[in-house]
Amino acid sequence: MRTEVDRYSGAAPLRRGVTIASRDVMHLHNRVAVCSLAADLAQLGGGRMVVRLHPFTLNTANSVQCANVEAMLPRSGLGGVVIVCAHLDSRVDPDLDGSPHDPANDPAPGADDNASGIAGVLCAARALLELAGAGTPHREIRFVLFNAEERGLAGSRAYARDRRRMRDEIVAVFNMDMIGYDAVPPSYFEVHAGGSGEAEVIDRSRDLARLVARVASETCEKEVVPQFHLGGDASLPASGHSDHTSFHEVEYPACLICQDLHLDAGGNRDANCAYHTTRDKTVHACYAAEIARAVAAAAWVAATLPR
Repeated sequence: MRTEVDRYSGAAPLRRGVTIASRDVMHLHNRVAVCSLAADLAQLGGGRMVVRLHPFTLNTANSVQCANVEAMLPRSGLGGVVIVCAHLDSRVDPDLDGSPHDPANDPAPGADDNASGIAGVLCAARALLELAGAGTPHREIRFVLFNAEERGLAGSRAYARDRRRMRDEIVAVFNMDMIGYDAVPPSYFEVHAGGSGEAEVIDRSRDLARLVARVASETCEKEVVPQFHLGGDASLPASGHSDHTSFHEVEYPACLICQDLHLDAGGNRDANCAYHTTRDKTVHACYAAEIARAVAAAAWVAATLPR
């Protein structure tokens, strides 16, 4: 977990001779990160996964050309698709950072937001490839890194709408967005399934959220405590603010897994003060690994459990 976060936040070289400064869509290193993620997933798959870029246009004044990254592990005996995902881009907000910021040239390390999610997807891919290698029947599993989440969820919206047009049978989406900050005990994390989607979609999303919490109690080596945000109210925390929303919009079940970022009914919150600043350079790797472990386990159950 720590190795991957360091590579994609610029704390360590991404590969020999290349260290990225930013994953902002306006920065040249965004494309470097995209290409590197595609190469990483292809290497992890060892020929077992189909890796592709999913291009889309970000509608800005300059119509920026972007791409998501998708790696597909073909199904073995069961129908439907399970997605493990995170957003790959980063961002710095000048009003939070305290100084002017040029997204095309200045650093935006985004270790927690969202190199932690990137690392979570890569770690989950390693685990699920190993499990799938044992020959258990499973649904198609996709590992997807979305671009331009910080620009209105543009990448995931383009991807989800394309998947709906293609009539893909997506049965579960597990989205990791900021899983790397844990300063105040106990180690809470959040699972969100609420939103403005159809009631049946939100109900299925709640089932996914409960699955993440259930397997966390069984598979995590250290205790991490889930907090649920499961209502159907679009005003709930995180509704409309991460890539799970894009799937709700086209009637696919999806949940968001993140650190203790939002106030809950008990007033708990452990927010990262480095959010959207150039100071976002480190994560609590063991905590992030526990969350990623829970997500990987939930995805495997969703991929292998007969209906």
